[in-house]
Amino acid sequence: MAREPETDPARLRQLAERARRLADGTQDGLTQDRLRAAASEYEQRAKEIEMDDGTGQ
Repeated sequence: MAREPETDPARLRQLAERARRLADGTQDGLTQDRLRAAASEYEQRAKEIEMDDGTGQ
């Protein structure tokens, strides 16, 4: 069963922070790059949701 995409900006930012911490804790360069890219995508999605909701700064 597929999960619904995350739409809570606060939760997306939590996921981004978690991805960054995981990236900092690994020695594998490819894994670091992928985790950092995921963190950036989470942050971008949070900003988009806030803008769509009119809550963006």
